[in-house]
Amino acid sequence: MKQHIKVWDYSGILEGDHLVNTEEPTGFEVDAWCVGGEEGILAYFYYQNKFCIANGDDGHWRLMYTCHKDWKNRIKSVMSEFILEE
Repeated sequence: MKQHIKVWDYSGILEGDHLVNTEEPTGFEVDAWCVGGEEGILAYFYYQNKFCIANGDDGHWRLMYTCHKDWKNRIKSVMSEFILEE
């Protein structure tokens, strides 16, 4: 089930610069699939043409990764293999 959440980009990930800590993070709202609901630990969503992952705690979400949305099915395939290994 999707949740409507606000995500913060503290590191300039949306701009492609993963090493910068910005003093003023960029906030944006999305509908995301969240592990643990809207106050959970991981959120998966699309933003523009990107597949994104955010981590969270108590409803505060931080953008941690983006790639082109076409990578989603390959990530899903690898995760399925990982899960079956257990």
